[in-house]
Amino acid sequence: MKKVMLTMALVLSGAVVFAQSPNNENTTTQTGSEHESYVYQNGNSGQTSMVTQSDYSNYSEVEQFGAANYSNVEQSNAMNVSYVSQDGGANGSDVMQSGYMEYSEVDQNGFFNGSSVEQTGDDNESYVSQDGNVNLSIVQQSGHDAVSIVEQLGDLNYSEVYQAGSHNFSYVLQEGNGNGNLTAQGGESNYSYLDQWGNGNSNTTYQNILGYGENNVSVTEQWSDFSANMTWQEGSEHFSSVFQGGSSQVNTTLQAGYNNHSEVVQFNP
Repeated sequence: MKKVMLTMALVLSGAVVFAQSPNNENTTTQTGSEHESYVYQNGNSGQTSMVTQSDYSNYSEVEQFGAANYSNVEQSNAMNVSYVSQDGGANGSDVMQSGYMEYSEVDQNGFFNGSSVEQTGDDNESYVSQDGNVNLSIVQQSGHDAVSIVEQLGDLNYSEVYQAGSHNFSYVLQEGNGNGNLTAQGGESNYSYLDQWGNGNSNTTYQNILGYGENNVSVTEQWSDFSANMTWQEGSEHFSSVFQGGSSQVNTTLQAGYNNHSEVVQFNP
């Protein structure tokens, strides 16, 4: 039996469009004015989509293919945009945007992948792409003008990105199996780049962990098996670049203070 639950309250010039196969479920709730929501669900059964939009001029698109996928989108304030696409089985996506002009894209292909995006503040952007099985991505951004990009290709990969303040940018690329990443940035003008290839890589990057300083940069590239890296920076004007090649590499970099510079290269052909 086809199940559709649709709620609209205090809607002015809002649009709701949905199309789905039998035994899928959609709930759309819009309050305020000039919202748009598009939901397309096609697959065997058990697809669930929930969209809640309030205030003014928010936009949401949800596409789900396969079976037992779940999507929840909550947008408040004004002019937020969310795109969710899931193809496979038992994937889950949560998007919560409560600022002004937030933007989120989630694209998941495979089985048992999970994504959580929470953005507060203004003009933040989040892009999550996961292709494989049992991958997990968590993104939390508050403040203004933060950008997070997460790409995970393979199985059993894990990524966490937390950003607070202004002008933060984080890019995470993990290609392989069993890789882990944690990036936490606070303050202003921070930049963190991570590129991990292979299996079993692990990374931890903290910048301004106690809220001191600004203008930190951390770049980490690990292209082999069994690599591990931790970069910890406090204060202002730090720079740390770590490249590790080969196998069984370990690196730890801690910097506190001002005008610090660190570069570590480990390579085993």
